[in-house]
Amino acid sequence: MSEKTFADLTKEEFEELLKNMMEEHFHDLSPSEFFTALAAIDEEQPTEVIELTVSLKDGQLIFKEPAPLFVKGNEILLGDKRLVIKLAQEAA
Repeated sequence: MSEKTFADLTKEEFEELLKNMMEEHFHDLSPSEFFTALAAIDEEQPTEVIELTVSLKDGQLIFKEPAPLFVKGNEILLGDKRLVIKLAQEAA
């Protein structure tokens, strides 16, 4: 890959940079490619906002259903991941 700024990268080139960063070939990236990929990650802006509504029941956060994500009680299911949201106790 030639010396390019993030703005010059195609989607495929950007994805290839990220792929290389996650593989053992990471050391094959030039410093310029590494910092271009790092800057691209920093510039990423969310394209969608997802709002979830919760209530408090017996000291437990409960997501209101239906929700835009798969939720159950105090859990958010994302693919093969399960995020469990716990309410912290206030310090005395």
